Amino acid sequence: MTGEMHQELAQAVIDGRLEEAKALAQEALEQGLDAYACITNGLTKGMQQVGRLHSSGEYLLRDLLKSADTMEAAINVFKPALNGIPNKEVIALVVLEAVDESLDEEGKIFIGTMLNGNDLADDGQDPPLLHWIT
Repeated sequence: MTGEMHQELAQAVIDGRLEEAKALAQEALEQGLDAYACITNGLTKGMQQVGRLHSSGEYLLRDLLKSADTMEAAINVFKPALNGIPNKEVIALVVLEAVDESLDEEGKIFIGTMLNGNDLADDGQDPPLLHWIT
């Protein structure tokens, strides 16, 4: 049953079915499945396949972003269950900044989602102005 749920979560991400991914995440929690395993073996595996599809040209950027939004929505369902993970440690701090408000912001969200195991702190501030030294 666990492997089947992981595959269903992966497929929802691959297909970009946001509402289905959220419902599957909630169902997984209700079944008592491990949230971290569902993210790692389900959502992340799906996103890896999306990356391969994008690299091969089969998926366009909009497909990749739709899948990233789907993964993020499902992770948000799992987040409360992740707070109780013992022995969790921070191994790195990554600072992401969007330079262009359109595409770069989406990329920041995508990369943040992929790196994010629990919390993504976004201060919501505009990037600092760049000053050229002449």
